[in-house]
Amino acid sequence: MPRKHLLVAAGLIIIFLIIFFKPPGDNKPKTFSKDNVSFVYPADWEEAPSLTYPADWGETNVTNVSEELGEMLNYSMFSVRDTHDKKTRFDVLDVGSASSLEELVNFYKSARSGKTSYYKPNTGLMIIHEGSKIDSENSLTINGMRAYQIISTSHSGKYKYVVIFIEKIPGEKYYQIVFSCKIEKFEEEKKNFEFIINSLKIT
Repeated sequence: MPRKHLLVAAGLIIIFLIIFFKPPGDNKPKTFSKDNVSFVYPADWEEAPSLTYPADWGETNVTNVSEELGEMLNYSMFSVRDTHDKKTRFDVLDVGSASSLEELVNFYKSARSGKTSYYKPNTGLMIIHEGSKIDSENSLTINGMRAYQIISTSHSGKYKYVVIFIEKIPGEKYYQIVFSCKIEKFEEEKKNFEFIINSLKIT
C-alpha cells in the first residue's frame, strides 16, 4: 500500500478512536457531598439547582408535586440529574421530625391519593406525587437505617417514581429520597438509581 494511503488509513483510525472511545477519566463516577449527605453518581450526570420556595413559607411546608409542577420547579434539597435527559433525576430531602417512619409513609400515601392536606406541622419539605398509582411497596434497610420504599406510576402514565423514606433518628430525623424518570426509561435507568442508592451515606 502506498505511503499516502497508509497515512490516510492511520488518520481515519485515530479519528475513529477519538470519537468512539473516551479517555478512562471521562467515565469516572462523581461524588456528591453536602452537609451530612453524600453519594456517588454517574459521570454523565450533573448537579441540579437546589430548591427555592416562597418567602412566606417555613420549612414545615409539604410540596404537592404533580408532574407539570415538577417540570417548572427545582424542588429538592440535593439533586442530581442525567445531562442527556433532565427528567431523570435523584433527589434527597430533609423531611425533619415525625412520630415514626410509618407516620410519614402513611401521610405520603394519603396525600398522594388526595385524601389529606399538603401541610403537616412537624415535617419539613416533602414531595407528593398526586394521583400516582402505587405499583409496589416494601420495607428495607439502607446503611443500617430503617427505610420504606414505594414505587409508583404518575397519573398520566408518563413517569415512574421510586420514593424511599429513611429513618435516621427514630422520632427525630427523617429523609425522603425520590428517583424519577420517564416510564419507558425506567428499566434502563434502574441501574443508575441502584448505583447511587448503594453509595448513599447520611451522617
